Amino acid sequence: MASDHIVVETQPVTTPATVRSPAPAAHRGRGMGMWPLVLLAIAGLGAGGYLLVGKDREKAAEHPTGGGHATPATHGEGGATHGEGGAASASARVLITRPSHGGMERTTDQPGTVRAFDFADLFAKVSGYVKELKVDRGSRVKEGDLLIELYVPELVAAVKQAEAQLDRSKAGVVQAEAQVTTAREKINAKLAFEKEAEAKWRAAKAWSEYREKQYNRISELVARNAVEERLKDEAKDESEKANADVYAAEAGKMTAKAEVAEARAELAQAQADLVGAKAEVEVSQANLDRETALELYTHIRSPYNGVVTFRGEAVHVGAFIRSADQGATEQILTVARDDLMRTIVPVPDRDVAFVNLGDPAIVRVDALNGREFKGEVSRIADSEDINDRTMRVEVDLPNPKHLLRDGMFGRAQIILEKATTHLTVPSSSIIDRDDNGKGTVQVVRGGKVYHQTVQIGRDTGTTTEILSGLQADSDVLVQPDSTMADGTPVQAGSNQVAEAPKKDEPSHS
Repeated sequence: MASDHIVVETQPVTTPATVRSPAPAAHRGRGMGMWPLVLLAIAGLGAGGYLLVGKDREKAAEHPTGGGHATPATHGEGGATHGEGGAASASARVLITRPSHGGMERTTDQPGTVRAFDFADLFAKVSGYVKELKVDRGSRVKEGDLLIELYVPELVAAVKQAEAQLDRSKAGVVQAEAQVTTAREKINAKLAFEKEAEAKWRAAKAWSEYREKQYNRISELVARNAVEERLKDEAKDESEKANADVYAAEAGKMTAKAEVAEARAELAQAQADLVGAKAEVEVSQANLDRETALELYTHIRSPYNGVVTFRGEAVHVGAFIRSADQGATEQILTVARDDLMRTIVPVPDRDVAFVNLGDPAIVRVDALNGREFKGEVSRIADSEDINDRTMRVEVDLPNPKHLLRDGMFGRAQIILEKATTHLTVPSSSIIDRDDNGKGTVQVVRGGKVYHQTVQIGRDTGTTTEILSGLQADSDVLVQPDSTMADGTPVQAGSNQVAEAPKKDEPSHS
């Protein structure tokens, strides 16, 4: 908002006749001799940085003597002055301004470096020859694109060997599974044989018990001489033979049980062999995966969408590339993600407390003729560098057209606090500042100067915010003179107004 600046000069006029109140229209011709001096005064003030804009002369004629903007006549080297009534008074000419409405934003304006949001230095995991080079510096790539293919013959052979070993291991599993099946069938056969031996033993035992009973009955008959002795001997032989058959059947039964146990052991062995065979398959598969992974390292791909910003000087088709774990110190390629950029801003200690995530920011890039890019505070380090007392702040900037490039320099203006509704005056208007945020301005009331205490807010060095103690219609001296006592008369020259300095721009004094 433009403010009224009234020009004042301290040079007195030597005779009462040379400076007078604005004359009526009928006598203005006699006052024309003063206009060259006024114009010279205007030119002098303009050279000091203030643009003077003439007010309506008729307005000055209506108020020739009264008010803070009146122009009392000056006279003499000794400071004697005479108005139309002839009363003598001392006066000086001063430059005044009206306070501007609307307080200042709190901002910090710092140098910033534009960096790619992500970047990756790509090294070879395996050593080999460059078989194919698909990109160079400046190539735009997409995530997963093949950038370089290496040729490593021993890796090709290792993969084939691992594949063969895996096939062999899988065949071992099939064989072990067949052995398990055979062992199960053998157990079933042995169990059947065991049942048969059990049945034979039971039959032999029953026959033995029958022959024992026969022998006992015949022995009783022989004792009563009912039958011949010979029959007793024959019954005894049959009983003993039946007992022998029982022993044989029992041995057969025990043999059958042993054979079942043996078959179960063979099944357990076959099952263990199957587990081992399956484990061997897993080992072979892991070995194949490892060799395949190493072979995949011969295909170097882009980690994300972006641009190739670096290619090693030694990277050419046919060149041998050494892997990082074999002593390579320079990357093969560097890929930068540049659809989103981050601006690194070192914020000084005095502004650190006011920075918050989401604060609006404008980055002006020198290489693009100061073009503005809008963003916001995306990251805060929450720690100051003890060497320079700055805190790293990052501002993310969308870069869909890839205008911003990694390493560009510019300035970042971060809006720490929004503007208030307070008044502002030129910083030159403040005198007698203290540590409690108070200061003094000089105001003109009724053609006289008075000191007025104000509470000071933010100060850009050219504009100062007034929190309290000043009215919007106050006439404030732009260049105060602390030697002026309260009540000192002053003279406003011809109601001429200087253009107020714009907010956040340096005032010209």
